[in-house]
Amino acid sequence: MRTNVVLQILGNNDVRVDSKEGTEQLGACYSLDEVREQATYNDEEFGDNLDRIDFPLIRSLWESREPDTLLHFVILLTNQQAWIEYHHISGQELSDLITSDGYWWRNLLQAWCQKQGIPHDLMILEIDPNLDNGVANWDQMAKFVEQQLNPKFAFNSQGIVFENTSDSVKINAQKLIIQHSSGTPALSSALYLWGLEQQLAKNPIEFVYMSRQDSQPYFHTGTHWQWRLKVPQIEQLLEIQDFSGVKTLIQDHPDNTLINTLGQLDRAVSFNLSAKRQKLSAEEDILERIAIALWSEKAFRERGQWMQWYLRIAGAFELAIACLVQYQGGNAYHWERDHKTQKPILKYQEKNQNYIEFRLDISPTIKNLLSEGTGYNSYLQKNYKTTKINDPAWNSFKDFYCFNWIRLSDHSKSFLEIRNELYHSLLGDLIDQILDEKTKQLKGVNHADHSAQIAINWLNYIVKLANLTTPINSKIKGFEQLVNDVKRSL
Repeated sequence: MRTNVVLQILGNNDVRVDSKEGTEQLGACYSLDEVREQATYNDEEFGDNLDRIDFPLIRSLWESREPDTLLHFVILLTNQQAWIEYHHISGQELSDLITSDGYWWRNLLQAWCQKQGIPHDLMILEIDPNLDNGVANWDQMAKFVEQQLNPKFAFNSQGIVFENTSDSVKINAQKLIIQHSSGTPALSSALYLWGLEQQLAKNPIEFVYMSRQDSQPYFHTGTHWQWRLKVPQIEQLLEIQDFSGVKTLIQDHPDNTLINTLGQLDRAVSFNLSAKRQKLSAEEDILERIAIALWSEKAFRERGQWMQWYLRIAGAFELAIACLVQYQGGNAYHWERDHKTQKPILKYQEKNQNYIEFRLDISPTIKNLLSEGTGYNSYLQKNYKTTKINDPAWNSFKDFYCFNWIRLSDHSKSFLEIRNELYHSLLGDLIDQILDEKTKQLKGVNHADHSAQIAINWLNYIVKLANLTTPINSKIKGFEQLVNDVKRSL
């Protein structure tokens, strides 16, 4: 017959007296003397009538054992008497505190287990009087549990050996089962954390969660809880949109939906939309790319990765300006996919003519077509027409985009000039230096006067002029929702 050791804390969830909460027996006590008297009374009152006492979580787990398996319970009982006396705890505070200590039920628990035929050992956990907050101290409980359990549990290739130092009896078992439903939050979490550490060391550990509402214990390996240990690191990676890093951290996570969502986010933030492109219309594809740029730019901005940031925003500007041309041109313009490359292209139709690809450099598009209503491609000898922009802020945008964005030593560069020169020079290093200095000067990248924030404001301005604010924001919220779904799944 196999033997498994069950390790658990006796908490107030696990004591019933006359079918009522056991805490009612001690909750009316307001001094240690009253508690001791009540505990003695309980031993005398119920010791000869154990049918009035029940420990439902222990009983339920015992009754659920497999026929060829013996369960040996190791039950932890907290004792805070010295801590209570040292801190002069009394009144309602003591009444609330004392009900969490299993120590006061030790005699009845032992008698009840013997009557039920349940093999068991009791471990009294004496709480240090100098400990801040007693069993509610999260950090100290983790250290305390480790100090108490490590000398008594040894793991080997055959399984586990438990030795109660009080009587030097050794229990050899195949597996350790940790029941983590009982005890104060700090103590039960400390016990759970200890179990996870043993499991990560490849020791034979299993976990079980018990509920007073559900008669069946829930056994689990703890794998899905281990991600909680990684959550702080994962959240940091999510903040900087390093979805590839998150995927690496949780590559063996059992939730395929979570893995797929992270893959979707990783492809999106990298503009790797090829798998999705076939399902999107040409215009939806464009909107998706603008939305991704606006959704992802802040993470690059806050990390000072200015080349990555700039290239995203520069591309989004060109797409948004093309969308503005379409909006101002009405039925004369529309988006469609190139049959060979599947690339979205903007097409233009003159009166009674077939649609042709719109080909006009970005500078004349802004300075002529959108500002004056007409633009000319001398190479193709082609005129394009649209309704000119009459918005009062348009000239300020034109100045930013075509003439004056950042200052380089003794002269200014427009947003468009930077874009044109980046492909042919090492201007990127200089951009990094200038924008970093701006960040230092303004004490942050979100300041209204920061060059990056100015650019984002103008990009949103173009999106608004093109009547795309609502669909773009909807797509951004969709990506944010996916990130929130990941956070909730951890």
